[in-house]
Parts: sequence; C-alpha cells; structure tokens
Amino acid sequence: MRSRACYGSEFDACRNLPPVQSKKRLGGEEFAGIDYTFSPAESVWKAILEEKPYPVKGLCLFANNSMSAFANSQIVERALREVQFLVCADYFHTPTTELADLVLPAAHWTERDDCEDLMMKNQIFCQPKVIEPPKDCWDEKKILIELAKEMKLEGYWSSVEESLDYRLEPIGMSFEEFKEAGSFAIPVEYKKYEKSEKFNTPSGKVELYSETLKNFGLSPLPDYIEPPESPLSTPELTPSYPFILTTGGRNIYNYHSALRNIPSLHKRFPDPLVEIHPDTLQELGLQEGEWIWIISPRGKMKSKVKKFGGIHPKVIHVYHGFWYGFDDGWQTVNDNILTDHRPHDPAVGSTQLRGLLCRIEKCG
Repeated sequence: MRSRACYGSEFDACRNLPPVQSKKRLGGEEFAGIDYTFSPAESVWKAILEEKPYPVKGLCLFANNSMSAFANSQIVERALREVQFLVCADYFHTPTTELADLVLPAAHWTERDDCEDLMMKNQIFCQPKVIEPPKDCWDEKKILIELAKEMKLEGYWSSVEESLDYRLEPIGMSFEEFKEAGSFAIPVEYKKYEKSEKFNTPSGKVELYSETLKNFGLSPLPDYIEPPESPLSTPELTPSYPFILTTGGRNIYNYHSALRNIPSLHKRFPDPLVEIHPDTLQELGLQEGEWIWIISPRGKMKSKVKKFGGIHPKVIHVYHGFWYGFDDGWQTVNDNILTDHRPHDPAVGSTQLRGLLCRIEKCG
C-alpha cells in the first residue's frame, strides 16, 4: 500500500488505507483507536489460534523477535508454531527465526537507500547506501515490492527508487535530489493558535471533554480502569502472588531484544536484573547478585538480584529483552514469560506489562 508518510508520524501510513482494507484490520472491530495506529500483535495471535475474525495462514516478520518482544511469550510461541507459513527477515538468528519456515537475510542499513523520518519530528534525513549488499541480502522494501509483483497487486511500486520518490513527492524532490540535499525540515512554529485563534481540535478549543472519543464509544473524559490482574481485581491470587511486578527496564547497550549477541555489548550487561527494595531482600533472606525465580500466573523467569531503595517494598522490577547467552533463553530469562497478553486498553488493545502479580523463589 502506498503511503506518503515521509515525515511526521509514521502512523499516517495506517490512515492511508482504503476503507475496504481498513475494515479488515485485525482489532479494528474491538478497538476504536486502531484507526490511528497499527493492529495489536495480540489480535494477530488470536486470528492465528482462533481464526477470528478470519484465519491468518501466513506471517512475515521483519527484524522482529516476537518470541521475546510481545506479551506472554508462550502464547506467541503457540501462534508462530501454528501459522502455516512463517517468514523472517533478519541479520541474526533469534528464538523467532528458529521457528521460521524461511529466513531471508536482510540488507544492512548501510546497504540500502532510505528516508529516515524519526517519527513525529519536523525533520527527515537521507540515508544513502554506502555499499552494495551481498547478492542474497535484499532491502526489506525490495522484498515487499517483488512479492507484490508475484501476487500481481495493483497500485504498488515497481522499484525501491520509485517508492522513495513517491514518499518525497510532498516536498517536491526525487530521491536523487534528496541525496544532494541531505535533509529537509519544516520550520517549527510555536503558539500557532495565537495566529489562528483556535487549537487543532474539532471544536478549536481546549477540549477536556473529547467528542471524538465519545463518537468512538470511548470515555470522553480520563477514566481509570483497574488492571485485569491486581490485588483489587484478582484478590484470590494475592496469597500465592504477594508482590506487584513491573517490567520494561532498559540499558544503554541494547534496544529491546536486539544487539544482545554483539560481544562488546553483551559483556557490559550480560545478565537480567531484578530490582528489589533492601527491606524486602532482608525479609526474604536474599543477597544482591543472587539468582532467583520471579513467578507469575503465566510462567517464571530467572534473574539476578539488584538492591534498589527507590522502589516500594511490595514492588519488584525486572529488566526487559534478555534471551541471548542462555539455554532456551526466551523461556528462562525473558520478562515476557511473565506478562499478560489479554487486551486491556479499550482504545488500542494494549496489554498489561506492569502492575502484574508475582512471587519470588530462590533458584535451586
């Protein structure tokens, strides 16, 4: 599908779908906010496993380690094993590529031409390739274009160059011209409402009550909804899972689950950590640096204790994205073994990755 989202939000591409295709978007019937964002991964797993609202028989993943990246990794594994044809394009093998029927070697970013839009910023940069990729390594755009040709899809580009020219049409440049320019920026203008005497809202006013959300069947005012798993929602779980779990901690050496297998980066942050309040460590008889199991109703994750006084004694925090360097790492050191894949947010169906319930046990 063609998209001129060459600058501004990448989500503009989602809103360029024709109505007949937009209605088919997984999650669209359940979550009104899907009009403004991508389909939730959880809706894809549901379509594979339950064939609702229609069956999904094939899946292409580009630089996507779904087994570690999405909530409730065991559900993700079931879906990836059940889908009839799974294709992965990546630089390295991951727990996800191990399940693929076909693994395509992707061209590196230094080996492909592209426009970098940095999401909702005011500037785009030209990324010209500095070297040709190896023969069997293709730009992801080329993979999709060649697939569209084989499927005889109409309205698609005939080449990578044509697709880049199309993206740049709003600024009146071809990609060859853009390579000379190097970048393009829209001047940032502050307080535009002072000139227009209105805000960029349907009413032109500051909207504390959103008619747009109301028309989507959502609350027009901020509304608190208790998570589906919490001491209040599921008090019957509290005796077995007395701690509140938050996940998602990052480090400066990795991006989500990526770059874990780069030796120079791996040695700087090799082990998953769990942050626990000193009082809780003393109560449980744990020492900093000790390996423990964090257990939720979905599974358990092994992690190394880190003392942290800036957290509530009843809350523990595990770091995100680990899998490399451990046997069956996606099962043993992956925080998404613990998380819940049930859609929670009524607008876009996002999942509960924080505020879950868990308990702690010593390893061995």
